[in-house]
Amino acid sequence: MIDDGVGVGIAEYDAGFFEFQTPILTASSPEGARDYLVPSRVHPGKFYALPQAPQQFKQLIMMAGFDRYFQIAPCFRDEDARADRSPGEFYQLDLEMSFVTQEDIFDTIEPIIRGLFQDFGNGQPVTPKFPRIAYKEAMHKYGTDKPDLRNPIEMEDVSEHFRGSGFKVFAGMLEKDANARVWAIPGEGGGSRAVCDRMNSWAQGEGQPGLGYIFFRDGEGAGPVAKNIGPERTAAIRTQLELADGDAVFFVAGLPKEFVEFAARARTKIGEELKLTSSGRFDFCWIVDFPMFEWNEDEKKIDFSHNPFSMPQGGLEALDTMEPEEVLAYQYDLVCNGVELSSGAIRNHKPEIMEKAFAIAGYPTEELEARFGGMLDRTPGTVDVFLVSPRQAGNFRIFQLGRDLRDSLEITIGGSGKPGFDDIDAQFLELHGQTQFFSRIHAGPGTLLPIPQCGVKKFYSIVSTHYF
Repeated sequence: MIDDGVGVGIAEYDAGFFEFQTPILTASSPEGARDYLVPSRVHPGKFYALPQAPQQFKQLIMMAGFDRYFQIAPCFRDEDARADRSPGEFYQLDLEMSFVTQEDIFDTIEPIIRGLFQDFGNGQPVTPKFPRIAYKEAMHKYGTDKPDLRNPIEMEDVSEHFRGSGFKVFAGMLEKDANARVWAIPGEGGGSRAVCDRMNSWAQGEGQPGLGYIFFRDGEGAGPVAKNIGPERTAAIRTQLELADGDAVFFVAGLPKEFVEFAARARTKIGEELKLTSSGRFDFCWIVDFPMFEWNEDEKKIDFSHNPFSMPQGGLEALDTMEPEEVLAYQYDLVCNGVELSSGAIRNHKPEIMEKAFAIAGYPTEELEARFGGMLDRTPGTVDVFLVSPRQAGNFRIFQLGRDLRDSLEITIGGSGKPGFDDIDAQFLELHGQTQFFSRIHAGPGTLLPIPQCGVKKFYSIVSTHYF
């Protein structure tokens, strides 16, 4: 009954929102996951895409003059199964607002989310005022943009204490690469060799060579790292991290982009090992100031890092004068206990800024007009709008019934997301217009073969390999 209660609770929250329903059969747009495609019988060779989220429809509704919109929207994403999301499909609360600033958005959304968790969270306390944490700060302190703030551990950069030191492993990394860093993970109450040895063994089980550490007793540091860097540097680290006798500190080193995921897991493990992570409460935060672009190593190009329809901070001037990876976007995530509940953004509502942003990401103007012409045609004269998409009741299942959402779904398509119905040859053959498409994939460009010569299952295998 969680779903029903949450849905009613959302609908009854009076903030002047209009409720709309948007189409399920739509066109593909760059959302960050693969689309589910639906072949058209009426239009041979053409496909619909199921919406990953009703992105463009929502903005068009706002442009039509409805300044506050919401719906509990079905979303379809062809992505790997995850513990916090049902494979293939899920529902989310979508909100859009006009004439707003970031603070207006936060002031509107926080009471809704806080109220829902107070009503359906079994009496557990909820953060009274959600803190704002910049993406860069979150990655540095917690190693993730989905921090669990019930864990009080904050990582710090201690590179200078190792530069030129006698601990040659770290000193050599810092000397070799200017981008290398040493991060410290403080462990209050972890100051024993037994704890440090367990953490070192755990790190090796995670595929790491080990986990450097110092533990403090009798006013001094102990362990191999302390021995190699000497008492002065050890004391400086202790002072920076405000550690005391009975505490420990653990170290990760190298290029942050390569070790950050492990550092986040180590922070979580240390918090659990030392019983520092609290339970029985909901700790919220907003993650803000996401980068607009990132380097796509697979395609060797600049690409959107998050929501392509977001407004870049600094507008057109920032896109013209700054390096793409330095441009920040008006994007934000709402996080609770290490789980991303929603994503939001100020929409890019100016055609010239949208064209420039997409050009940086490798989309020429003609492709932008072909794929998103409806938005460009209707964008002039509109105002900033905001999207926030909490994953609705699924989050309450996670928090109340267990960490894996799949354990609590009434009906599921399976943990792997594998479809259970494969006897579709007759139905698929009715889609006669796909014959040419099938044949060209199966036998090569320009070669036409009837479907039965490859079969539907064979076709799906080929399409999955070459197209999706």
